[in-house]
Amino acid sequence: MVEHVIDALRKFGSVEVVTMSGREEKVEFKLPAKLTQPLAAVAVTAAAADREE
Repeated sequence: MVEHVIDALRKFGSVEVVTMSGREEKVEFKLPAKLTQPLAAVAVTAAAADREE
């Protein structure tokens, strides 16, 4: 992800990247269930919510 941010910043001009020493981390975040549902299920849920209003 960091590499993608650096690449995006390069579109605006020169970027200098310095790798610093430190402890390497691997952090993962789970997405909320609503974001991991298949698209069809989300559309059905949205349609049902529209009918309730």
